[in-house]
Amino acid sequence: MKRISQQGKFVYPEKILHRAKVLALVIKKKVTQSQAAKELKLRSNRQIRNLLRKYISGDHSISSLVHTRNGEPWNKIDTVIRDKVKEIKEMHPKFTNPHIAYVAERELKEKGILIKLNRTTVRNILLELPNYKPAV
Repeated sequence: MKRISQQGKFVYPEKILHRAKVLALVIKKKVTQSQAAKELKLRSNRQIRNLLRKYISGDHSISSLVHTRNGEPWNKIDTVIRDKVKEIKEMHPKFTNPHIAYVAERELKEKGILIKLNRTTVRNILLELPNYKPAV
């Protein structure tokens, strides 16, 4: 649900626009909170109250209804780190996953990237390699 800019204007998805219209009706007391919850296909009135609080605190702007957690996951491993782990595995095929994690951490620290890699994270990265066979 990202906003898309068209010639300096923001275009919001239909879902967000509809949500703003319904919340405006609730504020004007044309619709009850339970009716609004059914219209927006929400499970409870509490969710409507939370949306209303966000909408009112954002000065009735549509941008206050856009969810802030859309986009990249917070725990996604950077491609630089992924490439380094794969490179170490290709250079040293006999290394175990904890050893690869240790070597990768040490080499990335030299580049100024401080990260703590878990062996399962290394395993998940290595599963992307076509010739990697995990040890059960």
